[in-house]
Amino acid sequence: PAFRVRFTQEAQAQASLDSPHVVQVFAHGEADGSLYIASQLIPDGDLGAMVRASGPPPPGIALDLIAQVAAGLADAHAAGLVHRDIKPANVLLRIRGQEVSAYLADFGIARRTDVDQTAGHTLSTEGFVVGTPSYMAPELHTGGKHGTASDVYSLGCLLWAALVGRAPYAATTDYQLVHAHVSAPVPQLFAA
Repeated sequence: PAFRVRFTQEAQAQASLDSPHVVQVFAHGEADGSLYIASQLIPDGDLGAMVRASGPPPPGIALDLIAQVAAGLADAHAAGLVHRDIKPANVLLRIRGQEVSAYLADFGIARRTDVDQTAGHTLSTEGFVVGTPSYMAPELHTGGKHGTASDVYSLGCLLWAALVGRAPYAATTDYQLVHAHVSAPVPQLFAA
């Protein structure tokens, strides 16, 4: 029952967005006991797969893709949604010749910022860390609440990954990764 509620809330949240850079949801519901979401087809994979296959795109293309994601994220924030899982796998791509369009996807752990979180009407999984640790804001690693600023931090990590080809911090353990986000110096593309 809890999954069904979250599934429906995700579908409604994403369907409520009108953005050229967010995957559109056309319909959702249940058929023969199975839940479904009918969404826009974005056929050319995701940013993470592209980087793994070909390395990071040229800086101009990387910046353009992240600007498109930022526009979609701004539209989500304006609609009262916090995405909570900005990462390369959640950026779908459409490639037409030299033009590459980016679409923010997967609002599965998103939550509304305009809903009373104590009333139980949330898209979160209370009591669990949500998000992808390599892209999560420092405050989330220490028990803080996710907000629009946390999404912006994750967007910065996404930019780093698009330019460099990997997340900004690397570690062999979860503890090291969390410690890096919380305490390590901000990585630099160029030495000062």
